[in-house]
Amino acid sequence: MIGVTTASLRRAFADTKLYKAAIDSDRAYDGKVADVSFNDLLELRFIAYFKNKGVTSQAIRRAAETAQEEFGPHPFARRDVVFKQEGRKLFSEAALETGDKRFLDLIQKQYTFDLVQAFFDHGVEWSASHYAEFWRPRKDAFPNIVIDPRVAFGRPSIEGKGLAVDTVFEALEAENGNYDAVADWFELDTRLVRQAVYFHDELPN
Repeated sequence: MIGVTTASLRRAFADTKLYKAAIDSDRAYDGKVADVSFNDLLELRFIAYFKNKGVTSQAIRRAAETAQEEFGPHPFARRDVVFKQEGRKLFSEAALETGDKRFLDLIQKQYTFDLVQAFFDHGVEWSASHYAEFWRPRKDAFPNIVIDPRVAFGRPSIEGKGLAVDTVFEALEAENGNYDAVADWFELDTRLVRQAVYFHDELPN
């Protein structure tokens, strides 16, 4: 969903000799990542975006370390930290300290950073506290599928129904592919059943 390999995911939660972990996880980390919290996931999404733009891990870690000290846990999951002037200053300082010119360009060029903001906002419903309430990971293709930490233990679910995507998928298998039967059983529109199943099919194994 966010373009992070398993190896990169593990590295984001691990300290190095120079810098602390990029993500101070809500989960205990012992060298393996069995699951991640909702805020962990949003921070991974943020980190993956910059990694895919060629930003160095050192610059991201330095920015994360300072941000955690100034703003508390999960700074890269907070809209105000990422986009207010304080956040831009923090990222610029990290870029200069680590010599990451690509990161510095992304922060300083207004047009480019507007694209970063558009990416970070896409599909996210923000709360008054600047943290996300829920996220539509594939808003364009699957507008009713959300990741909400309050529903189905944070697994992808159908918005407003409290029903996990994998539950719908398993029910379809039990009904031998009969979408109408599943829709009737869960009192759903067949369209929502198809969204859930197609979304599940696109998830990495």
